[in-house]
Amino acid sequence: PTRAARCPSTNPSGARLAVRDEKFFFGLVRRSFQKRRKTLLNSLGVKANPRFGRTALLDVLGGLGMDPSRRPETLTIPEWIALAGVLARHL
Repeated sequence: PTRAARCPSTNPSGARLAVRDEKFFFGLVRRSFQKRRKTLLNSLGVKANPRFGRTALLDVLGGLGMDPSRRPETLTIPEWIALAGVLARHL
C-alpha cells in the first residue's frame, strides 16, 4: 500500500508565511515578472504602476535593505511579502 505525501503547512524554515492582501501580493509579483530582465525599480516603477513614484520606490526598497538594481527572481518569498506589505501601506 502506498501513502499519499502530505504537503507541509509551513515553509522549510518552519515559519508560517502570512500575506495580508493576497490580490495585491500576487498582482505585484505578476507585474514584476511581466518584462524579462528588468530590475525591481524598473519593473515596479511608474510605467508599470503609476501609483508608485520613483522616489517613493527607492525609499521603500532602501528601507527594506533591497538593492533597486536587483532582479525580481532574486527575491525570496519573505522578501516579496515584506515588499508587498510596505507598498500596500504606501498606497
